[in-house]
Amino acid sequence: MPLAERLFAGHNPLLETIVVRGYESSQVFQVKGVLQERVDAEKLPQLDDSLGRTITSNVYVPLSTFHALYGVKNVDRSVGNLKLEAVELTEIRVEFESVEEVLSSLPLIHEALRADRDERDFEIVVPIRELNALQKQKARDTRMLLYIACISLLVGGIGIMNIMLATVTERTREIGVRRALGATRKDITVQFLVETLMLCLFGGSVGVIGGWLFAVFRQHILETTTIVTEWSVILAFGLSVAVGLIFGLYPARRAAHLDPIEALRHS
Repeated sequence: MPLAERLFAGHNPLLETIVVRGYESSQVFQVKGVLQERVDAEKLPQLDDSLGRTITSNVYVPLSTFHALYGVKNVDRSVGNLKLEAVELTEIRVEFESVEEVLSSLPLIHEALRADRDERDFEIVVPIRELNALQKQKARDTRMLLYIACISLLVGGIGIMNIMLATVTERTREIGVRRALGATRKDITVQFLVETLMLCLFGGSVGVIGGWLFAVFRQHILETTTIVTEWSVILAFGLSVAVGLIFGLYPARRAAHLDPIEALRHS
């Protein structure tokens, strides 16, 4: 069971206080946050002790506060025994926002650790195998999403083309009247392309609004952080315009190349 649930069962631990005892004094700390595991408890790395504790059983405090509370010496005053040992920092964990930043940041970490040391008394461990597995998984997920997006755009484009072809058939007489009044093939092509683009932009607007509402739903209901960036909105509208131009060109050219006389005879 995580430490937060054991200490504050049944209510939110944020801004609550706990007492951490040092060797010669104690200090009251205020809870600023609670770690949430990203994997199942069975998959968490276990500490080498009989209690089987995980990182959810740890309390994290600033390093300066730790030194102020415990000092740099551990004094063991047992009966008839006095033992002193140095309290040293044994491990530092560094987290990055993305896998790509890990390897490029290693020289900076090494330089920071060597800044106040005459000799190298540390070791930097990088889980290369896990990083490569994450990169491969990310690449597979990206390809899968790309395939799904391409199929969706293809299906949507075919649907738009069919709608515009049906529109051309229904408005054949209107096209003939416009051609008889002096409209050129370019005018007819531009007319139907504009109608196609308006249809795509309307669909893109509905998609952007729907995606934004879904992001708000995940953020507040499912408590999953989802960020809607400006470039994603611009990309969505750009793809809408591209789909309209590509799949609306054939119906527009077909309307422009209709015979005006045959179009006027159409009923």
